Amino acid sequence: MREHTDTETMHATSEAEHLRALVAEMLRIAPVRRPLSEDERRVHAFMAKELQARGLRTWTEAFRFNDHLYANLLLHFGLGTVATAIARRSPLVGATLHGLVATSYLMDNTRRGYLLRRLFPWRDGQNQLAIRPAAGTPRRRVVLVAHADSAYTGVMFRPDVIARFAGGGLPDALKFLERGTGLAVFTQAGLAGLALLRALSGRRLRGLVPLELLLTAPAAIAALLNLDVVLRNTLVPGANDNLSGTAALAILAERLTDLPDDVEVLYVIAGAEETSLGGSDALARDRQDDWDRDRTLVVGVDTLGGGDLRYIVTEGEVLPAHVPQPLQRLCREVAAADPRFADAAPYAPPVGATDAASFLVRGFQAVCISRIDPAIGAPRHYHLPSDTLEHLEPEECIRSVDFVEALVRRWLGTP
Repeated sequence: MREHTDTETMHATSEAEHLRALVAEMLRIAPVRRPLSEDERRVHAFMAKELQARGLRTWTEAFRFNDHLYANLLLHFGLGTVATAIARRSPLVGATLHGLVATSYLMDNTRRGYLLRRLFPWRDGQNQLAIRPAAGTPRRRVVLVAHADSAYTGVMFRPDVIARFAGGGLPDALKFLERGTGLAVFTQAGLAGLALLRALSGRRLRGLVPLELLLTAPAAIAALLNLDVVLRNTLVPGANDNLSGTAALAILAERLTDLPDDVEVLYVIAGAEETSLGGSDALARDRQDDWDRDRTLVVGVDTLGGGDLRYIVTEGEVLPAHVPQPLQRLCREVAAADPRFADAAPYAPPVGATDAASFLVRGFQAVCISRIDPAIGAPRHYHLPSDTLEHLEPEECIRSVDFVEALVRRWLGTP
């Protein structure tokens, strides 16, 4: 295993101070960054200058998306809850609504298209990109993706709530409850079937009521939790999630200057990640016919402090998208090769997704590097007002950057 020298330790300390300073400045110019807002764009412009100073060419790419994930979730599962009551009197209408909810959120979550989300206003957004171009046609392409927008907060992000459902707090017999969003979607499909049974039988079928109520519970709980977030309407500072990853792109740009000339490196600050991967979805969709999947590696750089080092091996709340086994094996090899990465391990979050998911569902080699506190099942201060500069852990962030760099170099076969 590789030893960590005193010189490297001093350099890491300097980089940690630099990363913290970058995060502090971004918080100063944009204390919170609503997705698709001018504040989000202000951070994009700041980072463009930072990346230009490192010799990179920068530009922005526009897209359109809506700006509130939790309103979208409330619409889906609130409608699914109401549909159960409607199905008692109008089974075909209830079945249609249940089926619409299940189909719409499944398509939404797997990036196949947007149905109910289209009822909300769509706004102009942008991705900030910077490139270290290859000389000629790239032999390999590395895409490093972070996001700068802030998250909303609510009861569902309390550490005790997360720990109960994502931190291993459920007994084995109830592990299926960890994937609450997926459960809410699949039970809507079941409720559509029950409503059709009512319609075909021509009877009230009172014996179905307990089962219908049981199957409606996941959607009702999801609706209430998301209603809480919508009513609070409070964004968090997001120093760790994910200004740490945004600042890390500048550190990586300084480090990855010695790669072979035939390697292209693209640095992306995606817009609207917190409203369900709006920017990364647009980028992946735009490049899906242009980038060779065998020669492209996408690495999400997200929430780099606040726990143990993790490489996320499964994305998606409804249908899982798995990181390809060769890439998982590469992550394990990187972890085993350096004592700094002794805490690195695979992780499959039960809810949510990162920017890597947009590329995984389109067949790219993609993985997100993050940190998770095992006692919680999420990073410390995750989606909480306490995700501030004071709680940023820059040394942890730099060790996460070390892992990203080592992964890139190992994939490229360079020292």
